[in-house]
Amino acid sequence: MNFVGRVFNSVTDLYKDMHPGQISGANDIIVCKTAKGFHSTGFHARFGNVQSFKTSREVILTVNDRVVNVEARLDREGNVFFSFHNQSHPDHPLVNVPFKSFKMFIESDDNYAFLLSNYERIHECIRNRQYVFSECMFKQVVPNKIEEVFNEHRIKMFLGDDMVVIGLFEAGSPEIVFYMTFCLFSELYFCVERREGQRMYESNETDGVDGMNEKYTEKFLIKQLLRKRVRTEQSPDRRKREVYLPDTYIEKMHLVPGPNKTVYRLSGTPIFLTCNIYLWNETDKIIISDIDGTVTKSDIVGYIYGAMGKDWTHLGIAALYNKIVENGYKIVYLSSRPIGHIGFTKAYLERVEQEEQNLPAGPVILFPGRLLSAIYREMVQGPEEFKISVISEIKGLMSRGRIYAGFGNKESDRIAYEVCEIDPGRIFIVNTMSEISTGRKGIVKLTHCSLYDIVDGVFPPVGQL
Repeated sequence: MNFVGRVFNSVTDLYKDMHPGQISGANDIIVCKTAKGFHSTGFHARFGNVQSFKTSREVILTVNDRVVNVEARLDREGNVFFSFHNQSHPDHPLVNVPFKSFKMFIESDDNYAFLLSNYERIHECIRNRQYVFSECMFKQVVPNKIEEVFNEHRIKMFLGDDMVVIGLFEAGSPEIVFYMTFCLFSELYFCVERREGQRMYESNETDGVDGMNEKYTEKFLIKQLLRKRVRTEQSPDRRKREVYLPDTYIEKMHLVPGPNKTVYRLSGTPIFLTCNIYLWNETDKIIISDIDGTVTKSDIVGYIYGAMGKDWTHLGIAALYNKIVENGYKIVYLSSRPIGHIGFTKAYLERVEQEEQNLPAGPVILFPGRLLSAIYREMVQGPEEFKISVISEIKGLMSRGRIYAGFGNKESDRIAYEVCEIDPGRIFIVNTMSEISTGRKGIVKLTHCSLYDIVDGVFPPVGQL
């Protein structure tokens, strides 16, 4: 046990001593132009070792060499956020925030603040057993259609599952008012039921017990449980922190189709991060590709070789991906690597060359957190949760497009793609021998070269779809 502790401490010390540039990075952003305006994925960027900067935490955002007039700053961990004055919310906190998955919604600061401000109503809903269940955790949410999506996936039987969303309704109306995770609901439910049980026991022992005090105690406990999940910044007199920009700001960027050079510069210093904003159409067809074990031949060796500048890539992947893109599809490179590794991840992808062909350009999106957090998510929680949330977010941008296919190398990739409703016949899982399995049971076996030979059948030109 002591040996394990020493190893962990050594790794932690090494991580702390790393140069700030090694734990800094910015994800690429996808912006989709629709009839209702511009919508985007999150502007995730992180300046590592922020304590060593000893300067202002103001960030200047420029797109195509033009400064974007938005207030951007760093939090204590070096993450970039946009600051807006809080505005009074309508009945539901997501009505004006489009295209987020249910998971992102119910775990958002806005939703927790909304629940806290209505803790008494929530107490009554739970006490009167006014709640229903839905398997919509990773479904995208459209403004004014939250309840519609929830009801579409409602279930009658529920045995306890973290993938289920709980909806609470009030007496006299079937409309769902509050949404929460099963984990939070179970805490609140146990609080109410435990106090209810105590009250019944005490009423049998003594006469005339005042139930009002017990009722207030239940409400107080619910309020305290909800308060723990709400950050101080969410109070009405504070400014709102966001990683999403409203439509009006994106419109003023004057984006052009394809990549747009984006820079986050720490004010008063020469320190900056770069990424690209990709402007796409709402009708585009998207291909998702994992990196480790999918572009590379294996997870660990490919990761190390890529960092060392060596090639460890599946033969024929460059030709296959280029042919798919030539047929009109857009490609996204998605990985659970920490965002601080995006620099050498992009360098590796750009360096791949097979028969005078490079990999096609596309947005690169990594886990927007620290190295140790990414390792924990990969080894303990499973990488599919992060990938599902990102794919759902991208899917939500494409009101008339879709996620057409996905390439991965593990069962977790298959799970993520199936949850996001990608056709099993267009889910491609690659092993270390460069063999590709597809189909619902992975029976069909291919290689990159054989898939290239039938690419027009599997990935027909988008104009023919």
